[in-house]
Amino acid sequence: MRRLARIVAVAALLLGGVAGCGSGSAKPRSAPSSPAGPVASESYDPDRPSASTEQICSDEAAGDIQAALGVQTTQTPAGSWAASDRIYTCKYVYGAGTMTLTVKQLADAAATDAYVAGAKSRLGNPPTQNVLGNAGFAAPDGSMYVRKDFKVLYVDVSGLPATLGSHPRSYVGFAVAAVIMSCWAGN
Repeated sequence: MRRLARIVAVAALLLGGVAGCGSGSAKPRSAPSSPAGPVASESYDPDRPSASTEQICSDEAAGDIQAALGVQTTQTPAGSWAASDRIYTCKYVYGAGTMTLTVKQLADAAATDAYVAGAKSRLGNPPTQNVLGNAGFAAPDGSMYVRKDFKVLYVDVSGLPATLGSHPRSYVGFAVAAVIMSCWAGN
């Protein structure tokens, strides 16, 4: 529990000190969550990723992630869209390994609830951390799931060594999720 408190404190610093993935970008930022459904500024299109989904691979996100971790990628992150699964993927390749960010776009609250419940169940129902998005939870390897409206961000750090730079994987997963969620907050 003490480790989580330290990670939450670091995330608060990150959220306050990082400019945000949408700053200075031509890509629109999403509006705050609405209890009635998806954000009004984005319409759901199952055939293509939303602007906020694509932010996980933007130059601004890559810069903010580099600033948060103090480690530079060896390749420019590039995104890909799997329309059949409605999943957008972006790989961050480092000399020591690869971190993969994905966003699953879902059509409605029921589908999102079911997707999150399935992911939690596969991981043995880890506790929910209500510090990012609508809810988040960590996998045993430090990977993070975070829900925001009808999107689910997954920061997969399983392809990284136990530490990246000077940070343990659990920090990397949470810090990267915090950076991305600061983009999606609409602040």
